[in-house]
This record gives sequence, structure tokens and C-alpha cells, in this order.
Amino acid sequence: MNSDYQLNLLSPEFIYVRWLQRSTADLEARLLRELRIRLDQTGTRLYVITELAAQMAMSQGSIRTFNEMALDPFWGGSAGFVSNPLVKAIFNQSPLISARVRQRNQIYDSLPEALNFLEQLQPGVTASFPREAQDRTPAFSLNRLSPDLLFLRWHRNPDRSAEIQLMTELRQRLDRASGPQYLLSDAQFAQSLSLSAYRELSELSQHPRWAASAAFGCDPVTIQVTHTAYMSMPHMRERNLVCTFLEEAMRFLQRLKPDLFVRIDMWKLV
Repeated sequence: MNSDYQLNLLSPEFIYVRWLQRSTADLEARLLRELRIRLDQTGTRLYVITELAAQMAMSQGSIRTFNEMALDPFWGGSAGFVSNPLVKAIFNQSPLISARVRQRNQIYDSLPEALNFLEQLQPGVTASFPREAQDRTPAFSLNRLSPDLLFLRWHRNPDRSAEIQLMTELRQRLDRASGPQYLLSDAQFAQSLSLSAYRELSELSQHPRWAASAAFGCDPVTIQVTHTAYMSMPHMRERNLVCTFLEEAMRFLQRLKPDLFVRIDMWKLV
């Protein structure tokens, strides 16, 4: 049994690859050879979803080989997902990936985004994806973009355990910080938090190193629910915003700290 990665044929046109450990250039080359064999044997377009490891070699040879394979007329498209934004950036911004290949092959932060991309390419192709794999998708990722700025991205609707985990991580980040901390949140894949979470956020916002927060990607219902929750929390209304668009969230935080996004390209991250 392969202990480095798993390659599962879920249907005649759909493959699920899961990395079990960090990759090397040799392992990536071996996986690509296996995919090439599957591609040569198929009589229909092939779609691939890949659960990448947090540490990937992403060698130039691997990227070049992948680009050549993805030009095959029987290659339908692929989507990867990974918690490490550096892995995503290496692939998505590589000059070795042609514009034609990039249109049908992307890496995302979360499984729902990757599945959605493949569904747009071929509706119904992901129907055989195992439910248990979807259930283990992390609810969120919390990354530091600068000494002052934290970026929170929700990957699915949070349950109570995910809310508790987030509050714990946020408090640890605030306790370890040496200066004021600003939080930018991408809430496109999350709905409203529970009332308990709002109360905990209210308490966190009184931390001496909490500066402000802004969440974008919120639907009108979420915005209304949050505004209602904030009615009894004046300090939350003043320095914490929920809105629809990234530009709104950035403008709000920049009014408090004008240089907060210097040398940070949020459009590439989002």
C-alpha cells in the first residue's frame, strides 16, 4: 500500500488524490506518471481533485510535466486544496503554467472551493466524492499577513466546536502579540455566528492588543443579525465591521491604520 499518497478512482471520469505526507520531487513525478497512465487509458474526459500536503516540493519539473499533461484533450480539469497559502501561490502564479491550462486547473484554500470549481467545469462530476472527506475539512484557517494583521478565512459554516477553537486561537495570538492586532475575515463560506460566539468576540475585543476587525463576503441576513447582536455592545460597533465587499473592509481598517495593507496584495489572497 502506498504510504505517500492515495489515488482513488471514484468514477470513470473522476479521481481523488490525497497526499499522506509532505511531497518530494521524485514522489510528485511518480504520481504524475500514474495520472498519465490513467489519462491514456480513459475514454472520457478526466477530472482530478487533490488534497495537498501542507509541505509540497512543487518542483519546476513537476509543474512543467503537469502543464504538458493538462493540455491533453482528455484532461477535463483539476482542483487542489491546501491549508498552506504558499503552496497555492507557487502553483497559481507559476510562469510554467500556461493561460489555457490555468483556466481549468486551480488550487484553493478549502475543499468546498475546489469542489465548486470542478462542478462549474462539469456539473455532477463530484457527486461520488466521499462524504467523510468533506466532513474533515477544517472550518477555518487563521494566517498572519504582517506583524499587525491577521487574516481569517472560513471554509464552511462553523459549528460550536469550530467557534470555540477560533476564539482560543485568537486569544493565543493576541496574548503573544507585541502590538495592536487587526483582523480581516473572509466570510463567504460562513453564515452568522452563534450568540455565544458574539459574546466571546465582544470579550476578546476588549483585549489590550485588539485593535479592530472587518469581515467581508457577508450576505444581508448575516449583516443584519450581526448588527443586531452588536446593538448591546457599543465597543464592538465602533471598531468592528461586517460588510459585503473586500474594498469596504479594507477601507474601514485603513482609516484606523493607513499603512496596514502596504506590500500585501489582498486580491491575490482572496
